[in-house]
Amino acid sequence: MSQSPRSSRGHSPRSHSERKHDDRSRSKSKEDTTRKVCYVGGLGSKPDEKALEKLLEQSGKVERMEFIRNPSSDECRGFAFVTFYSHEDAVKAVNDLNDTDFNDRKITV
Repeated sequence: MSQSPRSSRGHSPRSHSERKHDDRSRSKSKEDTTRKVCYVGGLGSKPDEKALEKLLEQSGKVERMEFIRNPSSDECRGFAFVTFYSHEDAVKAVNDLNDTDFNDRKITV
């Protein structure tokens, strides 16, 4: 039975240009995602999620919000990651909303 040559890691060998193209594609998609994601801190353990979304949407359309929770209590750990539909909206949120009052707290965006 004939098998194609494999590298020491068990993968089929690829040309340098194929690897380079894969690396560029992977890094571009990662950059596109992270440029639209903002850290929002200072939320406290029970943030008003709908009110936060309403505040953030003053800067642009929110794609999703992920509140980071304590696994044992399921309470918010005081911060979230918010993904906007565009990089420009994310930048606008940082510029407009950083150090803003939200639920009697100053939030960091």
